[in-house]
Amino acid sequence: MWRYQFTIDEKKGYFCEILPESPDDLAINVISEEEALENGEACIQLLEGTVYEYRLSEGLIFKAFPGFIQPSGFNSYTGRINTGISVGTVCLQIIDEKNNRNYDLFLEIRSKKLTYRKDYRFMLEAIAEKCTDLLMINNATSFGNFSPDYSTDPKTAYQRFAFVKSFFDSEEFDNAIVRILQDPVTDWIERFEKTDIR
Repeated sequence: MWRYQFTIDEKKGYFCEILPESPDDLAINVISEEEALENGEACIQLLEGTVYEYRLSEGLIFKAFPGFIQPSGFNSYTGRINTGISVGTVCLQIIDEKNNRNYDLFLEIRSKKLTYRKDYRFMLEAIAEKCTDLLMINNATSFGNFSPDYSTDPKTAYQRFAFVKSFFDSEEFDNAIVRILQDPVTDWIERFEKTDIR
């Protein structure tokens, strides 16, 4: 049985361990950050329709994610991940209650029946040509990575909404709001005074 352990916070020694419940060696795939970036995927890759056991460092818990995360009844830092029929990137939040800090864990859920990078993406592209809104649905468990094409007009209202939402969700927008709240008005005034230079 194949298990994967990875570091969440090196300074604190926090880790997460994932183990498939079935003895399937291909149930967990780990790729390099470069490969993940090139393909728009997460480094840690699980399979759809597979159940995994997880163990976090004591003191850490997963934020509630009904149907996907099932915490153990014995303690809060172990439980099960049930990928179900979700395919794509899933973002889970790990909460450090003691230090009041959150960590994001990105998992890629690969399709079981199709070759993920070739057949599955080809299928998505074919669907995207006809039904773009279905791929970008806001309340889906998993999400895809999309790149805007500024040279063309959005074809649907949801594409416009997703573009505006990505702007408001950006770190730059948050920083701009903080700057405005901390220093709402700055106006330099030039004033001349006669002063005795002795």
